[in-house]
Amino acid sequence: MLENRELVHVVTTIESGGAENALLLLASKQVNSFRQVKVFPLKGKPELLSELSRNGVMVDLSLLNRSFIKQIFIFRRYPSDSRIFHAHLPRAELLLFFTKRSKKFFVTRHNSENFFPKLSRFFSSTLSKLILKNTFGVIAISKAVQEFLRSQGELSNVSPCTVIHYGYTPRGPFLEKNSIRPTMTKHETLRLVSISRLAAQKNIPLMFDFIELLEKKGISANLDIVGEGPQQSFLQRNMPHLNRNQIHFLGKKNGIVELLTNYDYFILTSKYEGFGLVLLEAMDAGLPIVAPRNSAIPEVMGSNHPGLYNSGNLLSMFTTFINLHESLDTAREAFALQKQQLYNFSSQTYLEKHLELYEAQVNFE
Repeated sequence: MLENRELVHVVTTIESGGAENALLLLASKQVNSFRQVKVFPLKGKPELLSELSRNGVMVDLSLLNRSFIKQIFIFRRYPSDSRIFHAHLPRAELLLFFTKRSKKFFVTRHNSENFFPKLSRFFSSTLSKLILKNTFGVIAISKAVQEFLRSQGELSNVSPCTVIHYGYTPRGPFLEKNSIRPTMTKHETLRLVSISRLAAQKNIPLMFDFIELLEKKGISANLDIVGEGPQQSFLQRNMPHLNRNQIHFLGKKNGIVELLTNYDYFILTSKYEGFGLVLLEAMDAGLPIVAPRNSAIPEVMGSNHPGLYNSGNLLSMFTTFINLHESLDTAREAFALQKQQLYNFSSQTYLEKHLELYEAQVNFE
């Protein structure tokens, strides 16, 4: 039945990021199950256009960077028959709500935060509930996202919420080559790396404090931060003087897994994560991970991972890192768990669970 349908993903942007890269994987795997898989991005740069096209996904740029009113006008005329619609991120959900709610559609929630953070919690939650009641089903990318939606009272019996973790296809042979990378002796000056959108959610100043504390304790370390975001200028202006030669903002990079193999540790300081796809990339590269115990992070890393620290707590972060750095047994434990966790997030399972939901819609119709 699905092979006679067109699957239409509407997404706020196809600039490279966690949600966007997850959609790239999903849509690319779906092309063999549908008559056609199409992606409509709404704003930003079409960074993933060539990769999506190369994998057989059609990208329609007719809505890109137009006013929201114009996007509604154009997409209202897009045919609905024999099509399944799937929205990713708030602007895309709003567009489908205003143009296809009589058809109903699927929504994937990619983060455990207010639907529109700039609105008050009441108005954001009310708008979210209104949209979700008009969907065929809600997909949460983690149990943490599902629990957040429940705590906000945004879910209803009308539209069930299903947890489907992101899928991942390991890119490199790094895990098979080494039982544990010799991080303790690899560099005299430790090379730390983080991949992060430069936004308040990511708590980048805690990284600054961490590097400063390492220096005070006699541990030489440099940190490279991969990513862009609205706080970049602010962060660069307010970086402590001690950190200026030790912390480098690299911007966006391609070939992330290969890039990560040049480092000793991966660190994360986020206040919350809907999933944390970068954690799987760090696992793929064979890097020990130090990350906060909050939101979906323990789901991805495993609740017993020795690299988890108390969220926002500098001393806990430092103690956790030192334990991982100075104990080979702890490092081996972390590596073994990461290897196991990496293969728990199968891209095939990611595909199959989505197909089950789509089939249910077709049978319902």
